[in-house]
Amino acid sequence: MERMKIQRGSRPSSQASSSSRSTEASKSAESSPRDSPPSSTASSSSGESKRGETGRSLRLAVNYIPIRSETGGVYQYVVTFAPEVESRGMRAAMINEHKDVIGTTKAFDGSALYLPKRLPQTTTQLQSKRLTDGTPITISVTLVKIAQPDQCIQLYNIIFRRVMRQLRMQQVGRNYFDATKPVRIPQHKLELWPGYVTAVRHYEGGLLLLTDVSHRTLRTDTVLDVMYEMYQKYPRTFQEEASRRLIGSVVLTRYNNRTYRIDDIAWDMNPQCTFKCHDGSEIRFMDYYQKQYNLTIRDTEQPLLVNKPKKRLRTRGQQAPQAASEEAEKICLIPELSCMTGLTDDTRSDFRAMKDIAAHTRLTPGDRVTALRKFVERIRSCKEAQAEFDSWGLMIDPDILNVTGRQLKGELILLKSKSVVAGAEADWSRELMKEHMITAVPLQSWVIAFTKKDQRNALEFVKMLQKVGPPMGMEVKEPMVLELKDDRTETFIRSIRDNLTPAVSRKKGRDEVVID
Repeated sequence: MERMKIQRGSRPSSQASSSSRSTEASKSAESSPRDSPPSSTASSSSGESKRGETGRSLRLAVNYIPIRSETGGVYQYVVTFAPEVESRGMRAAMINEHKDVIGTTKAFDGSALYLPKRLPQTTTQLQSKRLTDGTPITISVTLVKIAQPDQCIQLYNIIFRRVMRQLRMQQVGRNYFDATKPVRIPQHKLELWPGYVTAVRHYEGGLLLLTDVSHRTLRTDTVLDVMYEMYQKYPRTFQEEASRRLIGSVVLTRYNNRTYRIDDIAWDMNPQCTFKCHDGSEIRFMDYYQKQYNLTIRDTEQPLLVNKPKKRLRTRGQQAPQAASEEAEKICLIPELSCMTGLTDDTRSDFRAMKDIAAHTRLTPGDRVTALRKFVERIRSCKEAQAEFDSWGLMIDPDILNVTGRQLKGELILLKSKSVVAGAEADWSRELMKEHMITAVPLQSWVIAFTKKDQRNALEFVKMLQKVGPPMGMEVKEPMVLELKDDRTETFIRSIRDNLTPAVSRKKGRDEVVID
């Protein structure tokens, strides 16, 4: 079998091997080929070649966008306050008071200050007053170093998050999505938000923006709709069933396009209850949403969803009313105004639904290249985004990166009694299901632990394992079944320790335990 003679390179733009599926991407890139930047070399500083020799050479389009720093880095300062100011928000407010000295373009995390320009003096003294008591505060801004581009990766990622917001994209989780261009799948009550995953990294030769197309799956039905359905199915155990299925889920509130995790359900509260506003006055939930968002709540007896935001999120402020209780940090949401996100188990098992979703989310290489080029064009045509880049001395290339790669021959897969060549899709699962493995380890003594809600999945897993194991030469015997009362880690550990006998836990010197 031939092997590729290539050394691992840290820069994606250097020649690299690829599977045969990359051929389509290369064809889509050939319409407007662009060579890799001159800084991309095919040999290391020691003269050792990084170029491959095996396979066929071809052009590839990769999901990287070159970024150039015109300033060669940023200036990093350390900021101190005398007397000390504990509040990070107050520190930032004091720094903002001196835009005439520092400028409007900056990044400040409470102690480190990054500027695209150098201040006249190595240490700059500024004067402010603490708003709470009027105490004079002396701010010292001292130059630490000139951070090179490869030392500013975190800063550049922060800048790019600003750019995504300037593109009017909505952050859901860690990524950004376009809520203004949803793809609706009404027959399955679903909606897809197109978006992008981005990360700035420094590679051999310069900065590259790693980006890829992503989609966020949303459901058009509300939490209240789900509650109605559950009440029809489980009228006697409705509250228990609703708590089990909804707690831990993530919902989207359309009125502000924010996502929240359901941490609890307040069965003793409804939209007619009141909460305290920031000015100390009290207002009913239904009146708040009518006044703030012009939304009328129809079901006034529905319970409220409870979200307990993390500390770092509380400091940013949440656009949702807080409950007037001892736990002032919890946010109460209206089920009628909260949409479910993600896919249900029923949807995942629905072949037609998954096929309709895949029609929009599984892009061909050509479609992916087109989407990435549209993303680049969107950035370059946005004046606010360009102004952000210009203020930091950054430039983004007008096209994605094109490189030269190599298409290798199909790999030879060795089984016990025969060998097969992996096809263009590198998929040999069908052959694996029919032939014995070279060395199959029998699963004779093992334990499977699960909670009551996962009983069905756990037992199906055992049946499937016993079905597919023998054709592969793997003996799978009946396991010891442990049904747990909850899914806490301590419960799993305690149950396994209590039920694991030496004969079960140790078979020919190997641990044989499966935990579901």
